Amino acid sequence: MAAEPVLPEPPAPSDPRALAPVAEALLFAAGRVLTLDELAAAAGVEPEAMTAALEQLAADLAPRGITLLALAGGWRLATRPQYAGPVRELLKPPAKRLSPARLETLAVVAYRQPVTRAEVEAVRGVDCSGTLRALIELELVELRGRRADKPGQPLTYGTSARFLEEFGLAELDDLPRLEELES
Repeated sequence: MAAEPVLPEPPAPSDPRALAPVAEALLFAAGRVLTLDELAAAAGVEPEAMTAALEQLAADLAPRGITLLALAGGWRLATRPQYAGPVRELLKPPAKRLSPARLETLAVVAYRQPVTRAEVEAVRGVDCSGTLRALIELELVELRGRRADKPGQPLTYGTSARFLEEFGLAELDDLPRLEELES
């Protein structure tokens, strides 16, 4: 009769050194931004314990080729910027550039959100319905609700968590100020 495999004990909730590899495994497996609450729930620990584990993980990763990033209200593993060139060469992602119209529309949404299509069109001076649809398909813009104070209660738009990820922002406050861009 074969013996049952002996499984290691789960890490003590108060031991960040033992919990850091669990956080690393969760972030690696997810391949996306995970919130503190998602990480803590998956590991079966309190958020405070996971915060300590994430601090330990960041320290453990310091000399390595990957880093722990705080993005879009959560955490994600990423390649260190100094290794982006070789990784880009290996992966050779297809060119997925935003057209000037899409980039301009995205900027209006980012700086004026929540914003209606009519408000975006007033700034750009052209019909933006197709461009907004494309930005929604790219998951850079999302519907935010309706503007109850306007006739017809038009839909409002705002940027998504993916927008923050793609542009390397932890939060919208990290966008450059318009005054900085003009100088």
